[in-house]
Amino acid sequence: MSEKSLEAQLSLDAAKARHEELSKIEKSIAEIKDVFVEIALLVEDQGSKLDSIEHHVNKAMGNSVHGTKKLEKAKKRKRKYKRVPSTTYTTKCARAAISNVESVAP
Repeated sequence: MSEKSLEAQLSLDAAKARHEELSKIEKSIAEIKDVFVEIALLVEDQGSKLDSIEHHVNKAMGNSVHGTKKLEKAKKRKRKYKRVPSTTYTTKCARAAISNVESVAP
């Protein structure tokens, strides 16, 4: 082989090696692009889930505030009605007292 053909063969081999390396780099870049696309989809999905969670938390907070107000009203009503004895309770107490007096009487 002549010197020129040897140089040409070496240049060709070097060009093939660079082409293979560039093909590997191109493939890696395509894989990285796919990963970024998947990440973008996951981030979008997580964003909608976070929005849903935020909505439910806000709704729960509103319900707890409403429930607390209802409990306070119930507590006030309980105090109000606790002060006024029912006539049924009073009647039962009076009957019990009378029966105790009758059983003790000679």
